[in-house]
Amino acid sequence: MDSKDQKVKLARSSMEIEKNKLTNSVMDTEKVQLPSSSMATDKLKELLNSSMDTDKVKGNTIQATVIEKDIEHWKPKLAEGKTYYMRNFKVYDNDTGFKMSPHKFRLTFVGATRVDEVEIPGMPKTSFNFKDFSEIQAGQFVPDLLVDAIGVIDSIKKCVTATNTKKGNVAFTLKDLRDNVLDCTLWDALSGEFLRLYNQQTESGPVVLIIKHARVKEPQ
Repeated sequence: MDSKDQKVKLARSSMEIEKNKLTNSVMDTEKVQLPSSSMATDKLKELLNSSMDTDKVKGNTIQATVIEKDIEHWKPKLAEGKTYYMRNFKVYDNDTGFKMSPHKFRLTFVGATRVDEVEIPGMPKTSFNFKDFSEIQAGQFVPDLLVDAIGVIDSIKKCVTATNTKKGNVAFTLKDLRDNVLDCTLWDALSGEFLRLYNQQTESGPVVLIIKHARVKEPQ
């Protein structure tokens, strides 16, 4: 299977762009090809090494869900990067359409759920479980399990502005340390955030992208 035909489509994901920018603007061209340089490999190695500390942390993840009617109630009470003691959940099988964790079960907030913010020393604020590009190319992935990915932006292929009839999106390729390349697409508000951050970079050089909770799809 040709690696260029692989698709990685983001589903409700967060992303981080390392502060390096190409002189080309993705808004002005159909396709931007990164210059061939060892800088990309060096920057990718640097970020991978820095993420190894979080990968070594012992622990598990479990998906927790707030139902739609309760979202506004919980928004001011939960913040990314904070730690909490939580109790009084309903426990269900982890059978959702897209899973953020391989855990067998998931938690759902209910009326009796209580949350108390508390400082827990040593609790990492961010952790990654990067999926190997070669495994994706070989079809070794679970279709409904969201994955993390890291790579150098190899080329920008297409930018679509949102209209009343179509969703905004940006398509690009991501390359790993072994020159495996995957096609990626960011949709809706996330595509706009990507373009804004990408074009705000002030330094020339490779752009390394971390994608968290991406959906892997077969080529279409």
